[in-house]
Amino acid sequence: MVVVESSKEIYSNLLSAINKASSKVLVVTEKLDQDVAEALLSRAASGIDIKLITSDNVWSKWLANSKLSYRIGDEKKIQEELNELEHQITLFSRLPIIVAVILYAVSFVLFLKYGSIFLLFSLVISTLITIIIFYYIKSKRLKEMYNQYNISKENLNNFQEQSKAFRNEISKRLEINESKDIGFTIICCDSDCFITSMPLIRQREEQYHFFDRVNYGDVVVLLSQIPIAH
Repeated sequence: MVVVESSKEIYSNLLSAINKASSKVLVVTEKLDQDVAEALLSRAASGIDIKLITSDNVWSKWLANSKLSYRIGDEKKIQEELNELEHQITLFSRLPIIVAVILYAVSFVLFLKYGSIFLLFSLVISTLITIIIFYYIKSKRLKEMYNQYNISKENLNNFQEQSKAFRNEISKRLEINESKDIGFTIICCDSDCFITSMPLIRQREEQYHFFDRVNYGDVVVLLSQIPIAH
């Protein structure tokens, strides 16, 4: 039965159906938005078969590129954080030497200025004590930093392996077809199929469109009449 519903309700219901699909999703639409594109990408990464037919070449190209770039940006960000931590470890491990050089240089300058053996001896002793205390603190902190680095490195390796598996899954599961202008939207999620007159985008102003449930056989007939770009 054909009904008329608000664009907000139709969009919400169709996006929810995509996110709940357990085996396959078919989307035929003139336009889609970022939320829908990301939902399709996420479902493909989860092992759901996705077929998209659209005249929206912006998001169709984005999805096609995502087959190779999915989570690459996240990997780079984690790697940059790991590199920064490695830099901090290197810098922190050199601090005792830097501190020792500075303190002994100050002691020598003061000795040359005042010529007091007692002052020099006091400065040397205080410098040694400072270095020992600092070395103890450094060793403890370095141990924590190394532990953090090893954990972060392992997390990065796991993330990279998982991302590679996701990209392989997306390449296998996501089929994208561009077509000429389409004036309606069809969505099939598992065995449930719907048709509506609205594009699959979140509209700023409330509109009303027809919305109906259809059987898959009718969808196949409609698909046979849609020209696919090659």
